[in-house]
Amino acid sequence: MLLNTCSSSERSSWSKHCPQFDNIQLKCLPIDNGSNSIRSVPNACFTQVSPTRIDNPRVVLFSLDALSLLNIRHEVDHLDEQNCKEKTGETNHLVEYLSGNKLWPGSDPTAHCYCGYQFGNFAGQLGDGAAIVRNIQKQNVTSFWNFFIITHYTLLHYTSWLW
Repeated sequence: MLLNTCSSSERSSWSKHCPQFDNIQLKCLPIDNGSNSIRSVPNACFTQVSPTRIDNPRVVLFSLDALSLLNIRHEVDHLDEQNCKEKTGETNHLVEYLSGNKLWPGSDPTAHCYCGYQFGNFAGQLGDGAAIVRNIQKQNVTSFWNFFIITHYTLLHYTSWLW
């Protein structure tokens, strides 16, 4: 399933405050272009995937410092964003992009394929695509950031649960 990228009007409003992706891993490492399913992925470091759509994403908490590092501008505070959605039924664009429902221009989601030891035994392939590397963002000449959807330490936590 292909996800929506931003519209031309969204692109113009986000262009100054949107992450700039380099995706160096796609240029330098072997990529699997197979189906988006759980399977053995031989001879590849990454596989191209589409994030699963999240219904009704809501911000739980986020870090303004982390958003700033990624050159993402957040125009409204958390409470205003939630109140706006409850009153208008519209989802804030930032939540749609950070949840993976929409893709930023230049982004190319991949899942890391790896193998190794687990619990003292060689386990073969461990990468199951649960942690998607959304993109590699170039910060400056010597600095790159991995931009993940689901990790333990992240710039934003969101949920799709209804309260």
